[in-house]
Amino acid sequence: MNVTKLITDRYDNIRKLENEITALERMRPKLESLNLGKRTDHADPYPFFVGGTARVDFDYLTHEDVIRVIQAFPGKWEKRPGTDGIHYVLSADQNGGTEVYCWNGAPPPSCKVIEEWVDVPAQPATRAKVKKIVCPEFEDHAREERKALINSVEVAQ
Repeated sequence: MNVTKLITDRYDNIRKLENEITALERMRPKLESLNLGKRTDHADPYPFFVGGTARVDFDYLTHEDVIRVIQAFPGKWEKRPGTDGIHYVLSADQNGGTEVYCWNGAPPPSCKVIEEWVDVPAQPATRAKVKKIVCPEFEDHAREERKALINSVEVAQ
């Protein structure tokens, strides 16, 4: 038994928890102001930290709750298609060192996430299934941003 490694691992876990507590204390007013509702098919919408990292996740929020999180944490949020919704991401440099994710948040009522086959210029040429966010009011812009919206690629057989 390597007791030194065991002790080192425990101290690493303590440091991770201390970092999480520090981030939670710093974000406490914002987190408490959110008043998020219960998710329909998942656990409570409270944030959780991923592997002791400086990243807070909110998963499967309603669109109204996504808006509350975005308003509580102002900055430039990145949007990209998710598995069941939209991944909204606020980078750590815009939030005091802690990334904020709204993973698979519900899209606005006028938008949806769709999959479509597109031609991928390559040697040899292939086709791939991509996910994209479609909002009628932004459809022209979305066409131009298609490459940035690729979330998953499945090569056609």
